[in-house]
Amino acid sequence: SRGQGHLSKGAIEEGHKILINAEQLYPPHAPAMFGGEDENFRGDETKSGLDRPDDANKASAVGNPRAKLRWHFVRNHTGSIDLERELAQWNMGKAPGEQTRIIIKRRLTGDGAPRPSDTYEILREDTPDEIREFMDESNSPDVLDFNSYHSGLLRSPENQRWVTAMDIAIGQAKCLDDPVMRDVLVAIADWKIDEEKFSAISELSGWKQLSEEAQELVLASYLYYQEGEFPSPELVPLTPPPLVRNAQNPGGVK
Repeated sequence: SRGQGHLSKGAIEEGHKILINAEQLYPPHAPAMFGGEDENFRGDETKSGLDRPDDANKASAVGNPRAKLRWHFVRNHTGSIDLERELAQWNMGKAPGEQTRIIIKRRLTGDGAPRPSDTYEILREDTPDEIREFMDESNSPDVLDFNSYHSGLLRSPENQRWVTAMDIAIGQAKCLDDPVMRDVLVAIADWKIDEEKFSAISELSGWKQLSEEAQELVLASYLYYQEGEFPSPELVPLTPPPLVRNAQNPGGVK
């Protein structure tokens, strides 16, 4: 994957054309590419910025037993020690985010076989809260990573508002800024329309803005759910679509 990453970040020659297979947005929107970058390591058109981990990455580090975490000094101790008991005592009374997962000992004095007079250094692993704090504040290369711009696009609220939402809006209707159209689209999204719901929908201001065909389809949904009357063949054809028909043969579906 490292090789693919380097290739994907290769230089683009001036005049090079890139074809994007997507519908044009109305109105056009220039994407925000640098969302989530650390303020001290912002990118621009010529260099990649550095990303600070988001909540998902922090949660992954907290729950990953192979994550590279820090060790903190607890105390020195002479003689043998029960690490499980030491761990339980250190975590006692603390919130889950303040508890450590592992406590270890490191021998400071003596060689060869352990002796009662040996001194040990007791260390504990990062707590979940310390991991999150470290990832929020550290400029270590173990924490920051180059902006892939996939994440940068998704982190920008404006990109979500003008691009992602438009992708899922019905016919790219101006439902984000038009509460009248938004209300009617939300109301007809559920096809289980009874008499009370249909009466309320037909009284909405946005109902008159729908095309005649759209109104007929909503009415047919209401009659199907309320009366069991199947929509007319003009609205819902009884024959399969061409792509489905082409995939069939006398022996069954391909």
